[in-house]
Amino acid sequence: MTTLYSFAWNDGAFPSAGLFQATDGNFHRTTWRGGSSVAGTIFQITPGGLLTALHDFEAPDGGAYTEGTAYRLSTGLGPCLKTVPTAGRVGRRVAILGTNLTGATAVTFDGAAAVFTIVSGTEIGATVPAGVTTGAVHATCRRRDAVEQPGD
Repeated sequence: MTTLYSFAWNDGAFPSAGLFQATDGNFHRTTWRGGSSVAGTIFQITPGGLLTALHDFEAPDGGAYTEGTAYRLSTGLGPCLKTVPTAGRVGRRVAILGTNLTGATAVTFDGAAAVFTIVSGTEIGATVPAGVTTGAVHATCRRRDAVEQPGD
């Protein structure tokens, strides 16, 4: 185990969501305390341990009834894909989870075309095609491509 960063009370010590790794390789998380207004922050941390605040919240609550506000932060990264389960035999149906998937026009497993259906903007159902042993899952969408590397 390697320590990437030791958090202080004002930079990420009070998480409000799990740490996740984005398609750029950096880790991201939100907090409910910390930041310039001590009202929470969104940060990224590199695998080498460099912490960068992406956004500091100005108030702990918000919205019409001060019960909170939902936000979306776009950093311009491509969609991240994850298969569930992470492996499957030929002919097995798997779920591909990600973002902005409604425009998917093709799905491949290690270069082999797969039969698929778009379930929602965050899920594609696909069947592992014949001839595949191991490799990346690739979804081609209208605007950009998304790839899950083996072991992701």
